[in-house]
Amino acid sequence: MKIYLAMISTAALALAACSQEAAKPAEPAPASEAAVSAPVQAASEAAPAAQEQTQQPAASAETPALQASAEDKPTEEAKPAAEDKPAETAADGKKVFDGLCFGCHAANSAIPDSPRITNKADWAPRIKKGKDTLFKHALEGFTDKGMMPARGGNSALSDDEVKAAVVYMVNESGGKF
Repeated sequence: MKIYLAMISTAALALAACSQEAAKPAEPAPASEAAVSAPVQAASEAAPAAQEQTQQPAASAETPALQASAEDKPTEEAKPAAEDKPAETAADGKKVFDGLCFGCHAANSAIPDSPRITNKADWAPRIKKGKDTLFKHALEGFTDKGMMPARGGNSALSDDEVKAAVVYMVNESGGKF
């Protein structure tokens, strides 16, 4: 009887994990916006060039001094987008986990042989295999002692979303990716 209940619970969780509602791809910008923005951008870039050609600055002793002082001033550089990426990845990973992965990987999951989040003993042998192996198993699926469906059973997830979920689970379970 217990085996029967475990099998039914496993099947129900597996079906819940196969939901296609977890991620929807972003819609591309309408063609009319792209068509309008290209000429506007070209015109705005051409305007300063035309002004430079028509204006001839008067030669003076101040011009070299002003140029030198402008060169000496430090310029503020924008932070690279890569620095913002880890925070986005962590948030995305948690979002994917909460929407799909928890069905099999939650701390109280009834799915046999799936590594439970925060359980270092479950994750340690997997973490030792490395990030690339874990990504491959999550993206392509894996069958060994247990079973990992490709993309957690949701083919709508992007590679980045799947990888973010793996990184989130590993980092919550004693690893550092």
